[in-house]
Amino acid sequence: MTHQPAISYSISFHFPFNRAGGRTLTLAEEMNTQPRPTEEEFKAAAEDAFGFLGPHGFALEMPSRYPEDRFQIWFRRGDFVIVVRGEGWGEFTATTIEHTSGVELDIGRLVPKDQRPALPKNRKKWPGQLEQMNRQAKWLATYGIDFLGGDYERFFALARPLPPYKEPISSKGKQVGSSNGG
Repeated sequence: MTHQPAISYSISFHFPFNRAGGRTLTLAEEMNTQPRPTEEEFKAAAEDAFGFLGPHGFALEMPSRYPEDRFQIWFRRGDFVIVVRGEGWGEFTATTIEHTSGVELDIGRLVPKDQRPALPKNRKKWPGQLEQMNRQAKWLATYGIDFLGGDYERFFALARPLPPYKEPISSKGKQVGSSNGG
């Protein structure tokens, strides 16, 4: 009786390789190498970057949608909420203006097309989450002056319906530090 040689395979997904046997980068390695902020750093940076909203009648509010998502901060004025969310496990910031009618506007759409910055092709050179947040706050302060002043015509012209996975915001919020639940 002949014995077959034992064949052993060891596969590690810890270090992905390409077909030629060379090491490839994981998605995390391809992404931005900026340090990722903690929850406290994210919220403090958002309050600082968007601090100019207070004189325009916006108040810090407890998020009512997805409360388990700790990397978000809301500023409300009437039926409008500015939502600043961390995305991509510390890689990105998304800032939108939402209305209780079920529409939203990405802050970047306020910037004229010819003045929108192009993202670098090399993802390692993308701005970090907090830098993105600061840019988006500056865009709102610069290009959203009509909105901040109470003129909503351009907002409603540019806004899009909320995607199906998002619930519309309620018309009543809970301000941080207020007696109605903050």
